[in-house]
Amino acid sequence: MPVKIIKDVSEASLDVVLVPGLKIADKPEWTSAKSALFWPERLLPQKAPKARILAFEYDDDLTVDAFWNERNGFHSTSDELVDDLTEARSGDKAKRPIVFVAHCLGGVVLQSALLRANKNESNKKLVEKVASILLLGTPQYTPDNLQTAKKFFQLVGKEIPSDSNLKTLSAHILKVSQEFAQLREANSINVETFYENAPVEIHGKKLYIVDVSEAKLPGDSPDLKVLKGNHHEIARFEDENKDFRTVSRSIARVIENLPKQDAKGVARTSLLPETILASRLDRITES
Repeated sequence: MPVKIIKDVSEASLDVVLVPGLKIADKPEWTSAKSALFWPERLLPQKAPKARILAFEYDDDLTVDAFWNERNGFHSTSDELVDDLTEARSGDKAKRPIVFVAHCLGGVVLQSALLRANKNESNKKLVEKVASILLLGTPQYTPDNLQTAKKFFQLVGKEIPSDSNLKTLSAHILKVSQEFAQLREANSINVETFYENAPVEIHGKKLYIVDVSEAKLPGDSPDLKVLKGNHHEIARFEDENKDFRTVSRSIARVIENLPKQDAKGVARTSLLPETILASRLDRITES
């Protein structure tokens, strides 16, 4: 399914692209549980008026089986994200910076997509246009913390694999975090990671699906930011609560750091303090 346009503006300065996570029954992504508020459409445009807002939709739902048991399916989904987004950004739109907002295992799909795009000459431009990535409750799996992945099987009521089976099923996933860390450093991609501060109750047991240690990026990474909600709630805002403000503020910061246009339409850099984000945006707009 192609990328869905949630909000378009005539002179957008960047694209905000949402990448959903694991399919959970009766919990539509980006939609609050109580009032069914779809915040990318109802709340985000007010905080990012210059952004075109897009949502990637999987051809087949991102399930535990698809994520862990189907290596080719996982890679195909990553490629679909790249292909669909490239199509949605045809022409002059391809020059815009991109802010990705990914939830849960969707963040791993996104990381894989960018890694695969970077290996393809025709898709490298997409990687070069990434201004910032916001990862909401996305696990960074390594051999040391892989056992924590069993919580996702508990979350959806699936049979929990043995340690040896989980290791076998995760061979393609374990490569993603480390390789993405190298890509992030090489391209100076700004990444902000968020973790949940409330547990999900499963059969009377309270679990933090992705805690602070699991959300931390490998290597020299910025401090993580905490969101008050549980694993579901950190991507399904009911209103302009503290969690929404935290996430939307990060998006707004990218917009604020975009080089300004002078009277002749020539980009001039912002007078904001020098940061990785600002330098990244300067390079993006020059390309």
